[in-house]
Formats: sequence, C-alpha cells, structure tokens
Amino acid sequence: MIVELERDQFYICKDLVNCTTMLEPKAIVAGTNPGRIFVDHPDSPRSAMVWQGNLDGFLFVGDATNASFNRDIRVYMDEVLREEAMELGLGWAECIGTHPSWNQAIEHIFADRELSSWTSYVYSLMLPDYKQDAIQLPDGDYTVVQVTKELLQNKSIRNHSFLESRLLDFWESTEQFLQEGGGFCVMHNETVASLCMTGFRYRHIHALGIDTIEQYRGCKLAQIAVHAYAEHLFSQGQSMCWDCTASNKPSSAIAERIGFQREMSYKGYQYKL
Repeated sequence: MIVELERDQFYICKDLVNCTTMLEPKAIVAGTNPGRIFVDHPDSPRSAMVWQGNLDGFLFVGDATNASFNRDIRVYMDEVLREEAMELGLGWAECIGTHPSWNQAIEHIFADRELSSWTSYVYSLMLPDYKQDAIQLPDGDYTVVQVTKELLQNKSIRNHSFLESRLLDFWESTEQFLQEGGGFCVMHNETVASLCMTGFRYRHIHALGIDTIEQYRGCKLAQIAVHAYAEHLFSQGQSMCWDCTASNKPSSAIAERIGFQREMSYKGYQYKL
C-alpha cells in the first residue's frame, strides 16, 4: 500500500535519501524545498517516490528491488496522481532513479508504456577549480545585479512575471527564496536578460538554475550571471552543483568553462500521461 507522508513525517525518509548523491530529494526531505513523498510504509519505508515541488519529475529512492512497492506505486500513479498531474498542466511523467539500480526497475514498472529516456550530467564547483576569468558585458545598458527583495518588488521590470514565476517554480514563496537561496541576474535596461539562481539547496550546497531569455542567447550572459553568483556563494562559504542533459551542449560548455567538474551521470525516463 502506498501512503503519502505529511511534511512533518518527511524525516523518516532521511536514511533513504542519504544513500544517494542527488541533492534534490535531500532538500525536499529536509524541508528546504517543497515536494511530496509517497512510501510503502508510514513508519519504516524501504522505498519511496519523491514528487518534486517544481513538478520536474518523480524521484525513486531506497530499495529498487522492493517488488510490492514497485507494483503498488504504478497503480497509485495511474489511479491517483495521473489526473492530478494533468490538472496541473503536465503532459508527461518523468521518472528518475536516484541510484543506477532503479533504471531496470523503472523499465520494468512501466514496461507497457512507450518509455523514452535521456542522460543527464551533474557537475559540481569547488573553489580550487573555479576559473575566475572575467567576461566583459556586451556594449549597451547591461548590468549585473543581485536578486534582492528590492529587485523582486520592482514592478518596473518589464519581465517581472518571468523572474517571479521562475523563483516560485522551486520555492514556496519569494521570502523563502531570499532566506534559503539567492541569485544574480544580468539586466538589459529594465529587462532580466539572464538569471542564475538557487533552485534547490541542501545544507551548504546550492543546485543552480540558469535561464537566458531567447533574444539574449549567444552573448555569454549566462556565464556572466553564474560567475557573479559563484563568487558570492564562495564568499559565504557555500558550494554549488549544476545539472543538465547530455544533449544540452551549450549548458555543459558553460559549466566546464567556469570550472565545474562532472561528478556523475544518471538516466531519466518519461512517458505520456
């Protein structure tokens, strides 16, 4: 039987997520980032599924050979979560194992679905590897600014809704983002051209999210924003990681130019709801 935990019960999954190197489930279990957790037992779970609060996938943790959980979670996803996910605007279910043993399990659980898959890389940046080479802003009215309470309250920003919605994709409120996360952006006049922010955080490690408005791509603005935020985090004694798909060559190139080191890769799956 699958049980959804209340937030004050998330701690019982601490041992399960501590066995993975993935940051996102740890951040959710710790209560830093929003999410939902479904387990096979409310007191002593062997396996769990974490639905990320930004709706960016279902993470499978714990024992991948737990046959009863693997059977029941499929039924639960079909009969309970599918309709809810579609009401939230999702068209696909993305399933990610937090350990390679889950790959075979996910393929078996959803064997009757048309599964497609992808590979993602996880990079980390430590101060000794950081390449501090300065990059000049393009000519024109470009500035690098920290995402602060004052910036978030500045309604004169032309794409303010983009900035706010991007933060709320990962955080329950802008106040929580400012308290637990942070970020820098490159502004062009009154427009956020590129944004580097904390998407997830666990202890001193920040998982970065990077977005550049389409018309500003190719100008190295993302690299400038990441540099600014990296220097800020290092000054605070923090560290960071970066996750991108293997097919996203530009993102990988930016990470490597800054000094991020590839730590691991993982496989993700998706099927149409």
